[in-house]
Amino acid sequence: MDPHTHLLLLLHLLFFTALRGLSAASASDDIRSLLEFKKGIHTDPFRVVDSWMPPTAGSAACPRDWHGISCDDSGAVVSLALDGLGLAGDLKFTTLIGLKSLRNLTLSGNAFTGRLVPTIGTMASLQHLDLSGNQFYGPVPRRITELSRLIHLNLSRNHFTQGFPTGIWKLQQLRVLDLRSNNFWGDIVVLLSELWNAEYIDLSDNAFYGGIRMDSGNLSSLGNTLRYLNLSNNKLNGGFFSSNSLRVFKSLDVLDLGYNQLNGELPTFDSLYNLKVFRAASNQLYGYIPEALFGSTMQLMELDLSGNGFTGQYPNEASQFANLISIKIRNNSLVGPILPILFRSLTLTKIGNMQRLKLLDLGNNTLSGELPRTVPQNLQRFPSTSFHPGNALLVFSDALPAGDNNTGFSGSRSHCLKSGIQVAFIVGTIAARSMSAQKELLTEAVEYGYSDSKGVSESRKLDVLEDYRLAGELFLLDNSLMFTAEELSHAPAEVLGRGSHDYVDGDNLALYLYGNLSLYVFAIRNVLLVHQN
Repeated sequence: MDPHTHLLLLLHLLFFTALRGLSAASASDDIRSLLEFKKGIHTDPFRVVDSWMPPTAGSAACPRDWHGISCDDSGAVVSLALDGLGLAGDLKFTTLIGLKSLRNLTLSGNAFTGRLVPTIGTMASLQHLDLSGNQFYGPVPRRITELSRLIHLNLSRNHFTQGFPTGIWKLQQLRVLDLRSNNFWGDIVVLLSELWNAEYIDLSDNAFYGGIRMDSGNLSSLGNTLRYLNLSNNKLNGGFFSSNSLRVFKSLDVLDLGYNQLNGELPTFDSLYNLKVFRAASNQLYGYIPEALFGSTMQLMELDLSGNGFTGQYPNEASQFANLISIKIRNNSLVGPILPILFRSLTLTKIGNMQRLKLLDLGNNTLSGELPRTVPQNLQRFPSTSFHPGNALLVFSDALPAGDNNTGFSGSRSHCLKSGIQVAFIVGTIAARSMSAQKELLTEAVEYGYSDSKGVSESRKLDVLEDYRLAGELFLLDNSLMFTAEELSHAPAEVLGRGSHDYVDGDNLALYLYGNLSLYVFAIRNVLLVHQN
């Protein structure tokens, strides 16, 4: 072997030896940081961090067998994921600064407390930061905007305060920003104008202020990327987005501006062809509802304009509801007839061309028209106790049911009712009053998919009673069980069983039928009908 080749081999050997030593030192530093972090955890119901044991003497490998820890090929810790484990403690972020290669830090769904420290800005490799659903507090340090590789930032459902730091424009790779349910405040225009490439923005349930009638130039950076924008439950005021501003949002799927103080008229909405959810409930909007929202070219599936001052007539053509699944326009000043096609069929599961419509709430407007008062033949097999007392104006087309002798169900069926509550009629003078919805019916189906799996599973519970509080008593069909409205209002829908009937009428009758397929709600004036196949 010539001297030159020998020298090259020696240099390679020295290089790999040094590299191995650096990797071992890095793993040792990571282990030390994690063990310091562990000291702050005082509640561990599943004992998951019990696996975090100091290595034996001379061992400095990646702690891959530690719960929630992942490493790269070099042995450096790249992910710390301890979400949804019920952990509690005063988290010292300084203990994590030593994790130089950390890309993912997920601590969501625990009970950690503490403050974000400025040195978090030194965690330069961080790409995914999720601290949601904890009890962190205080301001977010300005140096968080130095995390230039950050793609996903979720600080929702904590107790963070003060304004969100300016300079977020430095986070050019940021795609998800979720700050909902904190105590953040600040000018919404400043924050939105600094978000350049975001796809998902949720700033709801905070104290952001200012108007959204901004120049389209301030939003152009978001135009090609933004798919989800939720600014509900803030202190926004002034006019709505202008038509030019709306045209910027070429990819927008969900727009939620509910529960603010926005005023003025809505623009034409003739450019948001991809919009699937539009919520602007409980503002101070007025004027006519844009026809484009009901047009066949729109992909709109959910519309909520409740609690405003809209005037004019409600669209009366069924062809205008090709895609809509949920419509809430209660508490406005709409006039004119209710849709006659709603009541041409005894089965409210197929309403002309409106086969996708599952929720229609037009309560507290000035609509005209009548609901049919004749009980159809397919419901007359139920006993009279299903309809009376109460519902004095409800009549049967031929004759009343046979009363006590007409049970309508066999003994086994009645027993099944007691355990499963298959079909329930709320009778008597019952007031069904709409409350603010905390979970929306269609969120899981159409909103952009960045919610965690736990949130998705919770939304599948379909807690339809959350929007309504009832007064009165609930009588079952066989009169063998009775529930108060208070009890019913707190019961999840799946507990209430399944029903197979689909028609109700009468002035004071509210019918709840539950099933395992599609939910149908019709709320017109003071009559509330809920049906599920």
